[in-house]
Amino acid sequence: MLIEKYVAALDDPSLPPTEFHWAGPNSIQIRTTASPRAGSFGYGFLPSGWHAKVGSRAIDLRRDGLGLILLRPDCSGLCEIQLDYDGGWELRLCRYISFASIGVTSQLCFLRRRPA
Repeated sequence: MLIEKYVAALDDPSLPPTEFHWAGPNSIQIRTTASPRAGSFGYGFLPSGWHAKVGSRAIDLRRDGLGLILLRPDCSGLCEIQLDYDGGWELRLCRYISFASIGVTSQLCFLRRRPA
C-alpha cells in the first residue's frame, strides 16, 4: 500500500516540478517550489552520511516508510536544498584501512626488493 502512495505522489501533476542536479561527486542541489510539508528523496537514508541545508540553515533528515531520505525543508515558495554526503564514520573507517593497507603493502614490496 505504501509503494502505491509513493508512486501516486510521483505521478501527481499538481505537485511542483523539481530540479535535481549533482554539484559534485558527493553533493546534490535540489530546487523546487516547496511548501512547509515534507518530501521524500529517492536515495537511501544513512543517518551518519547525508547532511542537508536550506541556505545556511541545517535541516533534519529522516527515514521514510520505504527507507529513503525524508526532507522537511520548512520553506515556502522557491526553495534550494543542498544535500552533501560525507560517507559517515563507516566510509572514513574504510578509507583509513585502505590507506593503511596500501602503506603496509608498499613497505613489504620495498623490503623484499632490498638485497640481503
